[in-house]
Amino acid sequence: MGVPDEHPELFEGLTRVQHMVEKGVMDHVPESFIQPPHMRSAARSLDLDLQIPVIDMALLTRDSQGKKQVLADITRACEQYGFFQVINHGVPESLMDAAMAMAKKFFALSAEEKEVYKHQAASGAVGYGRIFEEYRKPDEVKEWLDRLTLDLSSARDPSQSWLVINNPPGFQEMYDEYGKAVYELHKKLLGIISEELGQAPDFLYSKLGGEKAFMRTMFNYYPPCPQPELVMGSAPHADACALTILQQQVPGLQLLHDGIWVPVPTSFDHAFVVNIGDSLQIISNGRFKSVLHRAVVHNTSRISIPNFLAPGVDILMQPAVEMCDPITNPPIYKGVTLSDFLKFVIAEGYGRSESRAVEHFRL
Repeated sequence: MGVPDEHPELFEGLTRVQHMVEKGVMDHVPESFIQPPHMRSAARSLDLDLQIPVIDMALLTRDSQGKKQVLADITRACEQYGFFQVINHGVPESLMDAAMAMAKKFFALSAEEKEVYKHQAASGAVGYGRIFEEYRKPDEVKEWLDRLTLDLSSARDPSQSWLVINNPPGFQEMYDEYGKAVYELHKKLLGIISEELGQAPDFLYSKLGGEKAFMRTMFNYYPPCPQPELVMGSAPHADACALTILQQQVPGLQLLHDGIWVPVPTSFDHAFVVNIGDSLQIISNGRFKSVLHRAVVHNTSRISIPNFLAPGVDILMQPAVEMCDPITNPPIYKGVTLSDFLKFVIAEGYGRSESRAVEHFRL
């Protein structure tokens, strides 16, 4: 039995997947969510966790050898995997628990209560709803998720100051504290990588514009699916930002490694998953790898909280002079702002396939 006839609007426009699941009695998914066979979760997948590096950041303060080990391990992970996990990272576990609890409370609100915060076209990407779907063609396959998108500081963009999440109570206060703590972790990780490159700790952060760099957080909700093998929570994509710091409790994240989709494990309590974005791949002149990844769904719900640190909107992403050599390692990417990069991604349909937008900007 599909969705009842009294809810025909669920199949039109920007469908809220959670609303569709909760209001409809479903034993199959709507056709608009069904992925072609080559894009489904079983295609070229391996049900074996990839042992991506786990970095114990407590070693940074133990002794000089411990710090040296952390610097080397993170740099190697950026070069070989594009992904790693961090533990003992300094973000309080209680704050991580509060973020996940508030996300669950938000998505437990009624449809009407959540729609109060729906995305407004004139206010950037923040708000409730799958913003990128608004730019896609009507016949493109939809993703099986709903999300709330926030920027850490609306002061950087006054057009976004309308969005204050006051339902559930305490959400905005939680995010202000959580966001600042994760932002500082971003800066710490960039500082570690910078030092391993032989540069000052603020080297990479300055390439993002310093204080102009901004952090965007997505609270992603993947509702239970009656046919999870047919849909995709988040289609294959690479992040346009510099670094992504992801909080998850339930497995679902997969990365493309040697042509095979493999799950990212959730075996470490209160760990963050960190991955390189296209911006850092460009700045590092290809030394650090941005990796394609996706989110699969299950017959139970899942919440993830990715935090993206991105260059300032007017900052030109280009290979750092310090990462290049005119003879042995010339620049391989042309400069582009994040705004123009994202416009290209949307216009060309990247972010929903295994093609890489960053390759378009090679010299």
